[in-house]
Amino acid sequence: MAKSFQQIPGLLVTIAAGADKSAWGRNAQKEIFRFDGSAFQKIPGALTEIAAAAGTAWGLNDNHEVFRFDGSTFQKIPGALVKIAVGSESNVWGINANQGIFVFEFGAFQQIPGALVDIAAAADGSVWGLNSNGGIFRFDGNAFQQVTGDLQKIAVGSRDSVWGLNANGAVFRFDGNVFQQIPGVLTDIVAAADGTVVGLNARQQVFRFDGNGFQPIPGALVKIAAGSSDFIVGLNFHQEIFRLEEAAVNVVELHSGPITSGLSIGGNATLVMTRNGNFTFSGHLHDGGLLGLNYALGVAALSPSGLAFTAGTIGHVAGTFTSGSRDSDWILPDGTGFNASIRDNWDDVSQSVLEWHLDANDTFTPPIGAALESALQAALAAAGQAGTTAVIGLI
Repeated sequence: MAKSFQQIPGLLVTIAAGADKSAWGRNAQKEIFRFDGSAFQKIPGALTEIAAAAGTAWGLNDNHEVFRFDGSTFQKIPGALVKIAVGSESNVWGINANQGIFVFEFGAFQQIPGALVDIAAAADGSVWGLNSNGGIFRFDGNAFQQVTGDLQKIAVGSRDSVWGLNANGAVFRFDGNVFQQIPGVLTDIVAAADGTVVGLNARQQVFRFDGNGFQPIPGALVKIAAGSSDFIVGLNFHQEIFRLEEAAVNVVELHSGPITSGLSIGGNATLVMTRNGNFTFSGHLHDGGLLGLNYALGVAALSPSGLAFTAGTIGHVAGTFTSGSRDSDWILPDGTGFNASIRDNWDDVSQSVLEWHLDANDTFTPPIGAALESALQAALAAAGQAGTTAVIGLI
């Protein structure tokens, strides 16, 4: 049975997870919540940042004060930090406002030579960090030693699982000597102690590394945390909480994310497919410019096996100096469509990812075929696939 993200009651803006299936978060009011295995329970206190590992949780407030959970409440610990990283109860690190590095030892934070803007710690004692220039540093037990490379984000699950993203979102994995690029583009990446690695892209799509590459997981999240392979949690754009669980996936909603162009037209699109083979293609485009525009929008949903489902629409949106509506909304087909290939290949289709392509101009309606082909090529490039096993036109 496939895994999918199942909603857990509550609203959070940050989330952290431990290998013991613990999870912590805070809401927009800075109230603290802890997952008890079935629901998030409120804990006294107010924090802006929470970091957690198996058996421990630490946090920072608006004044950069440091707090540690003692089993019932968060107790203040002397120090002032702007970032905190927790790999285990005995591997807690932080950075202050001056980029100074601190480790919690002998009941207090001790300063370590160096200057970092980001830091990550793992349960096995591994500690890595980044400086303000993207320089990469690894703690060797005595000092931070620079490692070749340039990253903007780093994630550490263990000494054998060190990952990072550069300024363009390119993914890198440390092979023990250097950082090697892995196909994919992400905006966030998280590594757990058991080797689990998950990430998000700019379209809020979720990916999991399977040992060879990043494979899509149905869902749309803006934040993600992983304690282990069987405990992955996240938050969507609406601050709703989700946990990846074994469940029958009956409906897949593939969202385009923001559709933009070099012109004044933009919007979004959604392709919904169901286990019984039904589908709908819907969306919205808006022209914020002076001239009206004709458009052709194509989307392509690509499954792991190479099945591609395409849908498209053409239309017109008005500008300031042209008559008609600035907005174009659609739901296609008129009613609900059906395609047997969706139904007959559901386990594969339910893991599809969506890409799009928009053509627009102010003189003629662009050909829909070109937009569909460009969307298909974008999907193949995003998935790292050379070709399709079949292309099925839905709309």
